Amino acid sequence: MKTIKHIILISTVLIFINCSKDKEEPLPMENAPNTPTGLVAQNGNERVALSWNANTESDLTHYNIYQGNTEGELVKIGESPVGMTTFTAQGLTNGATYYFAIDAENIDGHISDQSSVIRGFPTALTVYVVGYESNGIKNVAKLWKNGAVQNLTDGTKDAYALNVFVADDDVYVAGYENIGSKSVAKLWKNGTVQNLSDGSNSAIASSVFVDGADVYVVGHEYIGSNNVAKLWKNGTEQNLTDGTENAQAKSIYVYGGDVYVAGYESNGTNIVAKLWKNGTAQNLTNGVNGAAAWSISLNSGDVYVAGTESNGTNLVAKLWKNGTAQNLTNGANDASASTVFVAGRDVYVVGDEYNGTKYGAKLWKNGIVQNLTDGASDAGARSVSVHTGNVFVVGYEFNGTKDIAKLWKNGMAQNLNNGANDAHAQSIFIK
Repeated sequence: MKTIKHIILISTVLIFINCSKDKEEPLPMENAPNTPTGLVAQNGNERVALSWNANTESDLTHYNIYQGNTEGELVKIGESPVGMTTFTAQGLTNGATYYFAIDAENIDGHISDQSSVIRGFPTALTVYVVGYESNGIKNVAKLWKNGAVQNLTDGTKDAYALNVFVADDDVYVAGYENIGSKSVAKLWKNGTVQNLSDGSNSAIASSVFVDGADVYVVGHEYIGSNNVAKLWKNGTEQNLTDGTENAQAKSIYVYGGDVYVAGYESNGTNIVAKLWKNGTAQNLTNGVNGAAAWSISLNSGDVYVAGTESNGTNLVAKLWKNGTAQNLTNGANDASASTVFVAGRDVYVVGDEYNGTKYGAKLWKNGIVQNLTDGASDAGARSVSVHTGNVFVVGYEFNGTKDIAKLWKNGMAQNLNNGANDAHAQSIFIK
């Protein structure tokens, strides 16, 4: 009897070992595209998420899942109903070796050939989130590492952590703190602060990116009568605009030695969404309506920018790929795209959209929208990161009394603070 075997995929660290044996009466298996998933760790519980081919046999009752510490000694650890193509093996030890396989069983008790045995190595993820939380009087810059919170400031002055980047074991955070009547642009490395501006003018650090030994930060500083878009490389500043018009740099990405910055600059009438490459500006919009670029990401040389542009009545969430615009919303209500993240061929964008009474947190994957909140309370998504098929989004949601800092994993929400005070999560980085 002819059998088409199906294969389980686990992340990128799988070694496929051909170890299939024929059963006495194997079931025919229909071939279908695979859906790879990844290794996940949550609260110290290492888990392997398996996926396999869909099956069109109508008399199947369930799938059998097998696990073992050696290739030749697999035991059944569970069942997955037909219609489901995933199973999570839990209680694993980080760094240990495990073997997995799957087969299918029908109503007569006949079992298909077992899949090829595969080997996986659970690896814990570290999730870094930055933002801010009120202490009842002032906003405190915050870093959450796997949900555990660290204060970056002492709470005597308003401070805000806006962006996080992790390189090796070093954690970089960009933001600002109010000193008297001025805001000072700040960079924290492993909790130790560096002032990027001297406090004579108000300044904000919006985004940080590390490339080798070089640390890049972008933001703006109010000089004279306008904000000037700024780039700091290893603490040395460079002006991206001349100060004749208001401008801000909001996001940075370094790719192939080239430095890309997204932001905006006024043309005297409206603000224009901008992309700077190595200091040279490109307009993403024509200036007829106001627009701003909030985030930038690169993949295989393609440049993706997320932002917003007015249609003359409302703000439209936008994605630009290599300068070509795509509308993520139809313009019937105000909307904005806050962050773009590219994983393989998939482009993820997060932001918010007004529903007529409230703002809802949104995730767009390849232009298809997913609601992260139900629209009953104001909410916004501020940053997105994807790791081994798992989609992490951070932002906030109003609970009726306070704004709550939120982390959504694959659409499931987790509170980062207890709701006693207002808090916002602004940026996420997965290591």
